[in-house]
Amino acid sequence: MSEGLVTPLPDEPSTFARNAAVMALGTAISRITGFLRYAGLAYVLGLTLRYGKTNLPSTYNLANSMPNMIFDLVMGGVIASLFIPVFVEYLSTRSREEAWYVASAVTNLALIILSAFTVLGIIMSPLLIRLMTAFGSYSSGDMATQLVREEAAFFLRFFVPQIIFYGLSAIFGGLLNAHRHFTAPAFAPIANNLVVIGTVIAFHFLPGARDNRLHMVVLATGTTLGVVAQALVQLPALLRLGVRYTPVLDLWHPAIRKIGRLAVPLLGYILLWQVGT
Repeated sequence: MSEGLVTPLPDEPSTFARNAAVMALGTAISRITGFLRYAGLAYVLGLTLRYGKTNLPSTYNLANSMPNMIFDLVMGGVIASLFIPVFVEYLSTRSREEAWYVASAVTNLALIILSAFTVLGIIMSPLLIRLMTAFGSYSSGDMATQLVREEAAFFLRFFVPQIIFYGLSAIFGGLLNAHRHFTAPAFAPIANNLVVIGTVIAFHFLPGARDNRLHMVVLATGTTLGVVAQALVQLPALLRLGVRYTPVLDLWHPAIRKIGRLAVPLLGYILLWQVGT
């Protein structure tokens, strides 16, 4: 057996129960804070319908749904269904050094791809909003007006960087779960909710009309910072594992090639599913 080889052992009943309790507690608190988050958003954005000139709730929701949609289409399934199982396989059958080498290579490649989509998304925000408002549930009513499209594109430019941090959050959470560390991934969405709740409070008490640019910048920035917090709050737990990050991009590594081969049909399926819904 090579030095550094990690062979995961079956969970003890007490460990399994503790992990289940941690995940249940994290889910419960996440649901509570999530309810407060969306209730607060509904309240403050609902007030803009009464006193504002545009449909701020619809433009916010439209723009904020797109980064998660793009991430799921481009990388979400690959990370959850392909990368993490391959990492666990290497962690179980190879050395820790090689497992972390694979994790570094995949993370670096994912960051490059997600950063490219982020730049394209910022540049193409008006076009993306126009496409979304031309079809589906956002194609009717005042969502098709020029002013609403401009507001949605304004929000989207702030929201698109969320794609990168959705990716980091998924990678960090998967690596922690592979080591049976469930606390940080379970509680990470709570950090997101708390940041957005704080943003909602700041938005509510800012002076001036709630649909002016300052209010929109605060709301957009705080929403994206929530996703940043969701990713970074997992980093200390990951560092405690003794993560060995390498700034490498090894496209010819067998693990990377395996993930690449399997990713093509998976992305095709996800694309068809997204189009169908």
